[in-house]
Amino acid sequence: MFTQFSIIIENCVNLICQTKRYESCHRRGRIRGLKLARKLNNKPGFEVILLDRFNHHQFQPLFYQVATAGLDASNISFPLRKVFHKSKNVKIRLASLKEVIPAQNKIITDIEEISYDILVLAMGANTNFFNNPHLQEYAMPMKSSVEALQLRYRILQNFEEALTITDENELQRRMNIVITGGGRREWNCQVHWPK
Repeated sequence: MFTQFSIIIENCVNLICQTKRYESCHRRGRIRGLKLARKLNNKPGFEVILLDRFNHHQFQPLFYQVATAGLDASNISFPLRKVFHKSKNVKIRLASLKEVIPAQNKIITDIEEISYDILVLAMGANTNFFNNPHLQEYAMPMKSSVEALQLRYRILQNFEEALTITDENELQRRMNIVITGGGRREWNCQVHWPK
């Protein structure tokens, strides 16, 4: 799966580099977009503006490791400015995209309007509850380090409380974990109990 995305990014970089008339590439910093910005980093003739609501990148495929206490959240998050601190052509803007106006090659953010030659949108993903009200009410999403830490706390708290529960039904309720919507991602369902 990652090979396919790497090929798409390589093709995009090759296309941008072959057509030297493009000077700007405005985009939003999710994993594939971040890879594209890295490929264009310090390439002569290009100005890259990395637009994101947050000043850090989170590696989403490892959120489950944070949730199950296998990794600390700081192991999968890093500041965007650190990645590009030696860059001469990548600028970072902390902003939210409000509107895209393709006819004018312009985007509107909550802080400024930005003109572009090429616009690459790597939007990331939100939790999809598939219009299921029960999932929306009871499920704990895991699309950020904060949500993964909240899930970790809930799991470990249930285990701690289970140590003192004598009612068999209540114990079973505390020890059950239901995973929905795992999709293609493999869930390594190991909870690393701190010693």
